[in-house]
Amino acid sequence: MNKRKSVAVSADGGTAATGRSSPLHCGVQAIQCVGFGRKKVWPAKDAAKSQLRDSLSSSYVEHHLTVDELRDVHPDSFIDVTSPEKSDGLSSEEAKKRLLDGGANVLAPPKRISNLQLFAKQFLYKFWLLLMGAALCTIFTYLINLYHGTEELLNLYCAFILIVIVVVMSFMSFWQERKAIQILYDFGLHMPSNINCEEKSLQPDNLVVGDVIIIRSGQQVPADIRILQSTGVKIESSAITGEPQPVDYTHEPAAAHISLFDARNVALRGCYCTEGEAVGLVIRAGKYTMLGNFTHLQSTVKLTETLLQKEIAKFVQFVSIVALSMGVIFFLIGCISLLNFWFENVLYHFVTGFLIIIVANVPQGLPAMLISQMAIIARRLAKKNLDIIDELGAATVIAADKTGTLTQNLMILTDMWSVLPIKH
Repeated sequence: MNKRKSVAVSADGGTAATGRSSPLHCGVQAIQCVGFGRKKVWPAKDAAKSQLRDSLSSSYVEHHLTVDELRDVHPDSFIDVTSPEKSDGLSSEEAKKRLLDGGANVLAPPKRISNLQLFAKQFLYKFWLLLMGAALCTIFTYLINLYHGTEELLNLYCAFILIVIVVVMSFMSFWQERKAIQILYDFGLHMPSNINCEEKSLQPDNLVVGDVIIIRSGQQVPADIRILQSTGVKIESSAITGEPQPVDYTHEPAAAHISLFDARNVALRGCYCTEGEAVGLVIRAGKYTMLGNFTHLQSTVKLTETLLQKEIAKFVQFVSIVALSMGVIFFLIGCISLLNFWFENVLYHFVTGFLIIIVANVPQGLPAMLISQMAIIARRLAKKNLDIIDELGAATVIAADKTGTLTQNLMILTDMWSVLPIKH
């Protein structure tokens, strides 16, 4: 049976010929197989819901298995326990079947909102709605005065200024949010560099579960792999765990209580091999890798209002109630004082006693001042999201952990000294 075997060009531009007896450790050697006996590799149609319910780490069991057990799970890979680099591979027909079934080894880009939709979304900000309402009321007063033969250009200028403020501030918010979304999109496209392969070599996009690959120093891990053999290999996994220091990896199985992120025998996609070389078995590919799960969770997370947005919403509600109440009160007072209630001067009093008071109660310069100040501070701190400044300013106690971002997700306070009495 025709076996599929390939060696790609190394990171430094060298090439390697294909062959079973003496593979060169200069690129990516791929020998394909997928085992369905113990572990379901590709989730069902409702994969997103199951991934949210289950722990990311608990969905991996390969780090607990020995090389012999991995050979049983992936029989079609024909793993050589004594010399993993000599392992056989799938037939070409089986490899194509697995590739069609599981998909290419690429991350699905997050759903993108068009720039027009994102810009229109900014106008739904409550303060902008309040200012737009004030601008419309001002235009309405100008039209009423124009109907009565009086051209109040000041009202028209005021409305124009309010609209310009809303458009400019909305564009600033749109620009900042667009840059933040672009960061997420770039994260979703986090892929190894394209490799110029020799004839019969395998592109990283075509890797499937069961491939036996050889990773050398300086290369990026193209998929989640379980290490079968290591020669002084060190993996830098800051893209996944946040740890900047390279760590020694081995082929030995992890204990039952060790999680995937603490195991030192699984190199996750997006990590870098900084030293040595390793032979590994692809256990997840494409969007089903840990990096793919992170991208999916990041793109589906529900955004919550920041403290600043909550405070502004309360302020807008307060200003609206006060403005409407004062407008109604002065409108009624104006009509009753002139004994023209519901007569010919009602429209005049409606304009002077209602709309003008509403417009006067709206702080037109407050949004511009807030956005400008946050933009200046954000530029100094080189942040992409303006709301981060408000969140940091509202913090009363800051507890800092080490560089790891995926540890136990648990912070324990052991000792605390305070000059004030503490109530439990």
